[in-house]
Amino acid sequence: MILDAAIEAKMETKLLEEWYCRDENSVPAAYYLRPKSEMLRSNKNAMQPPANAENEKPWQEISDEIKTIFKAAVKLLHEKGKMKHSQAKRYLFSAIEDEFDFALGKQTPAFLKKCVCYIRKIANIERFVKIPEMGKYMDITGAEPRIIRDPEAQEKLIKLRDEFIPTIVASSNLRVYTSVTHCDMKLGYSQEIENHYIEGLGKQFYEDMIDIIQATVQQNFDTETDTLYDEILQHSSLCKTYASFYEYKCEALNIVHKYILPSKTGHINPLIIYGGPCTGKTLLLAEVAKKAYGWLHEDTGPESDPVVVVRFLGMTDMSTDLRTLLLSVCEQLAVNYRCLVQSYPKKIHDLRDLFINLLNESSLQRPLVIIFDSLEQLSENDDARKLWWLPAHLPRFVRIVLSTLPNKHGILQKLRCLIHDDDNYIELIPRDRKMCSQVLKHQLLRVKRKVTSGQQIYVNNAFSKCTLPMFVNLTFREVRHWRSHKDVDESSLCVTVHESIEQLFWSLEKKCGQKLVSRALGYITMAKMGLSEMELEDVLALDNSVMNELNENTRPSNPLRVPYLYIARLKEGLSGYLIERHVKNVTLLVWANRHLQLIAQKLYLQDDSSLREMHTILADYFLGVWSGGRRKAFCLEDPYLNGCLDLDSRSLLEEEKHFLEQASFDRQAPDQPWVFQCNPLEPDIFFVNHRKMSELLYHLTRCGKTDDLLYGIIMNFSWLYTMIKIGQFDKVLSDIELAYNYSQEKELKFLASTLRSIKTKVIAFPGSLSAELQQRLLPVVSSLPKLRHLLLECDKDGPKYCSIVPLHSSMDVTYSPERLPLSSSHLHVTEILPWRLGSWQEWRDLLPRCGDPSRPPFQTEPYQRWTRCKRRLYPFFSFFYHGIGRINITLTDYRFYSHEQGKCFAVERNVRESPWTCSNTRNYYLRILICDITWLIYDVTFSFNGEGYRPSKSCYVVSRGHPRPAKPWAPRPQSSRSRPAPGREVELLEGPNGQSPQQMVTKK
Repeated sequence: MILDAAIEAKMETKLLEEWYCRDENSVPAAYYLRPKSEMLRSNKNAMQPPANAENEKPWQEISDEIKTIFKAAVKLLHEKGKMKHSQAKRYLFSAIEDEFDFALGKQTPAFLKKCVCYIRKIANIERFVKIPEMGKYMDITGAEPRIIRDPEAQEKLIKLRDEFIPTIVASSNLRVYTSVTHCDMKLGYSQEIENHYIEGLGKQFYEDMIDIIQATVQQNFDTETDTLYDEILQHSSLCKTYASFYEYKCEALNIVHKYILPSKTGHINPLIIYGGPCTGKTLLLAEVAKKAYGWLHEDTGPESDPVVVVRFLGMTDMSTDLRTLLLSVCEQLAVNYRCLVQSYPKKIHDLRDLFINLLNESSLQRPLVIIFDSLEQLSENDDARKLWWLPAHLPRFVRIVLSTLPNKHGILQKLRCLIHDDDNYIELIPRDRKMCSQVLKHQLLRVKRKVTSGQQIYVNNAFSKCTLPMFVNLTFREVRHWRSHKDVDESSLCVTVHESIEQLFWSLEKKCGQKLVSRALGYITMAKMGLSEMELEDVLALDNSVMNELNENTRPSNPLRVPYLYIARLKEGLSGYLIERHVKNVTLLVWANRHLQLIAQKLYLQDDSSLREMHTILADYFLGVWSGGRRKAFCLEDPYLNGCLDLDSRSLLEEEKHFLEQASFDRQAPDQPWVFQCNPLEPDIFFVNHRKMSELLYHLTRCGKTDDLLYGIIMNFSWLYTMIKIGQFDKVLSDIELAYNYSQEKELKFLASTLRSIKTKVIAFPGSLSAELQQRLLPVVSSLPKLRHLLLECDKDGPKYCSIVPLHSSMDVTYSPERLPLSSSHLHVTEILPWRLGSWQEWRDLLPRCGDPSRPPFQTEPYQRWTRCKRRLYPFFSFFYHGIGRINITLTDYRFYSHEQGKCFAVERNVRESPWTCSNTRNYYLRILICDITWLIYDVTFSFNGEGYRPSKSCYVVSRGHPRPAKPWAPRPQSSRSRPAPGREVELLEGPNGQSPQQMVTKK
């Protein structure tokens, strides 16, 4: 149509005929633009920038001429009514108009709240139109000396800025910022002005992103640690994705539909769908899960509320093990049917009984459908593959649909022994060639494509050898790119699923680059749970082999990144096969089919050295090695340039030295903390870096970085605290066991046993972890030196959560971890009574050394109040934190140190180290309140003369109270203004009925 209009307008069309080719495979037949790499021979790869500027000028001239012809022809057709306005707009709109229309014009107000628009106006820019650099900021036309601003482009820009955007703002809460900059009188819009503008724009953009992220994050905070929510979300997102690929309208779907509807009589058994690989079992079950609610709602009436539970077994950790599978399903059923389960059983048989009982909660108004795909993916744990846990007879309003391979682990045979009726089995078999051709034709017509009669011969030949649904889809991926003028032969199509997958990957390599595709697909395959789109882009930027390929014909610049265009084309080429999966509020890219993963592993993850290198890059990424602007060296595959990197060479030229200085580049990798703090003043409110939690240990154990494994994870206090805080204590022990099996470090074995001994306490009060570890690890650090790192971490990060800081432990090396708990869950101190010390001997055994007998043996300011009254001295503690666990009077004494934050720490020391003297003419009364930062009063046990743990008249008398089932009371610490007056003592007491402790003031 456009070509005819151009001829009618007597325009020169030779250029159009040369650059455009007619394609009969299009519906209707159409012309397409030939690739620039084909027409301009020196530019061999369309994805790569040209090696030099020799093609740039000719292409610009050709492009301008083609645009002129198109504009004239389209306007003529539109004026004559032969082309609709919507069609003409496709040819007349600029790229920026299309982008704004897509980004803002077709979005909801809720989406526009997350958008920001920045408008920049350059004052008097027309005055500097002849300066060559100004071409970056405006469209110009003409040639020297008559260069002017393009009036048509300027009109479109003004319309976009002054009409389109204000219209969007009027109907939404879109943020719009407008700035005006002024040109230099001589240089125009200089680089200095540009840098100033970019700096301000960057700051504003950063603040806006923080606001938007915080507003979004708060909405998801409640689901951050909800394991059940995350598990359901993962399978729901997979179900939605798989159902979108369902193509075959087969009889099996009708049979399942009939089975799901409630029946009035007869026994109900599970329905089993089986078939070979790639026969469409998963897609069928996803379609069933998608439609089951509607089927039941339509059959039972509008007041019904069916429950559909779907699990794609093996796709998540919880759906691989029978115990966690049943637990998650029971939790989901309990929530849906509003059943209060006090505690879920630990034993697998009890869990199965609970599962059966919850099935009976279904009713006519709330029928239940459970779908388990791929039973063969269950692990062997708890004899899961023997299917003893599967109920053979179901309640009246319960339906269970299963799928499995026919010859894997004998699962189908066990099912036949359990369920004898053949009507409960559906076999999916390959379709015939004619049906496959019809499906392919339907798929092609949806994208306005077809195959010619000559090409159909080769399609029929391929379908005569394989008719699996996945093979048909792979054939469609290949055939849709056929052009009628290009030759097609028998080798154009493969005859097996695996060969077709390999062909798909090879075509991507030609399009995007061999190294980029191989590494990108390799990283996605080797990642434990997949990679997000941003993670993939970041990791590829850290891979020097990929960056070498992308910068083959250009000089690298800082920062060194992978253009997003490559990631977009990769996703487009693998659409439907590389799918999105939602894990812990992160969208990850994973393979839709295990066969895709198998071929990617076969092609890209076979070389051991490359495999180790890739694991190292992923480990460095999740460790944050190259974050915060740290530069990574970039070695070009050029003998001359690599020779410049020899640091020992004394004959380097000046430009070589300059290149050496510039050979490291910022890859802009993000920081990777264990948690993301919402507010530094509230350390217990955070978001866990689940990606680092799930991936780092896996890659460190495979790349041989033992030190990073030990000190970056296992002996990292932040990791231990975070895992325990989010309820993953057992996962901590399993990870330590995994690290021990890999490294055989004795410290790990000891750490695991120590954690087991304090499991109950730290699960109840995670903040006490640092004090518990320090008390137990300090005595053994000399024999287990690698634990020193963990102790230093406890000392540095522990006070954020608890102010108990043991500087020395009284436990001997041969202690049992269960021997002396720091805190007790069954005994609580309600009152600590002072005992009068009347003799010098008793005074010496208890109080620390003091150089001057006339001075109090403690630091007095600013944390204690002292007063001398009738030759008696009363100490008052605003705060006192005890982290030792026992007081051994005869062997040790305590030196008290004040801290600038208003805390006192007790240091245990042997009395035999140095003698002391003290006057015995004074009597001292001492009252000490022992508590942690949450004011939990600890049950303290004392020893006297090393003769066991019992109260004695020579030490404090401890009265023990009853257990406190309620949440600990946390009074506010006393300020300096509310300290007791001299001559008064402060103590915390528990009321007779377990009331909250109150501050009591007693006159002396």
